[in-house]
Amino acid sequence: MGIDQASTRQVNFIGIGAMRCATTWISRCIEHHPALFIPAGVKEIHFFDKIRISPGNSERRRLNYEKGLSWYLSFFKDALPNQLMGEYTPNYFNDAETAGLIAKHFPQAKLILSLRNPIARIRSHHQYVCMNHENIPADLGQVIQDRNEEFLFLENGLYGKNLQEYLNYFPLEQILILFHNDIQSNPVQACQKLYSFLGVDDSYLPPTVLQKINTSRAVKSRVILRSMRFAKQSIKKLNWIRRAADFLGGVTLARWINRLNAGNNRITNSEISPEMLTYLNQYYREDIELLESLTGEDLTKWK
Repeated sequence: MGIDQASTRQVNFIGIGAMRCATTWISRCIEHHPALFIPAGVKEIHFFDKIRISPGNSERRRLNYEKGLSWYLSFFKDALPNQLMGEYTPNYFNDAETAGLIAKHFPQAKLILSLRNPIARIRSHHQYVCMNHENIPADLGQVIQDRNEEFLFLENGLYGKNLQEYLNYFPLEQILILFHNDIQSNPVQACQKLYSFLGVDDSYLPPTVLQKINTSRAVKSRVILRSMRFAKQSIKKLNWIRRAADFLGGVTLARWINRLNAGNNRITNSEISPEMLTYLNQYYREDIELLESLTGEDLTKWK
């Protein structure tokens, strides 16, 4: 793979996960801090992890990684000289090879990780996918039994296994671990912890610090939802269009449209039968214990 080594600019921080664990809230806190830069409207670049498997020979290609390091760094062209810059792609945490690729190119980057009770995470993940895809069963138990390979509902909650892979390349003190419950109960303290870890003024409070962002709500129109997502993906492919859209207020407008399109009520919690709950507790128990041993955190409440 031809990685362009011409550019020497460094990415200072990378959010690696986990999906449906308040990662959008964290990225908004980063976006608003004057000493930090994250690409506007493009929280997830998927540089390291976007994979296509070729039919027939099962060859795995990392499509964005093949575009080269200069393509990745072009997302940060608008960062001011005194700003620390980075991005947040939650799927990085679930890809076994991404840890090594980040370490290869940005060994000094600080990593941000947010975690949530894995059973609460899988329920939120299921609700979010149902909101965006009509062909996903509304029965969470059925989804778990089907072991959907596209969304990896179960596997995304194996935090211990995934963190162990990152610890092969990065020391624990280079990884900030925030917990979803702490963000909910004391968002100001969680935000200050984030800023302190990144080495910027932690007395600054962003306007979004007390907002609940990206919650699983029913939408009024799936057509509008799909159109907004298509526009976002199209803009992300060409940096000059993305930067122009940001300059003209496109990011703010898109968020305003999404808020208008959101329903008044949260999606009803996915039901879990007692038998399925027992299965999930058993499925995650060993991994939770591994996470405890890696981090020194007491996660009894998750068991």
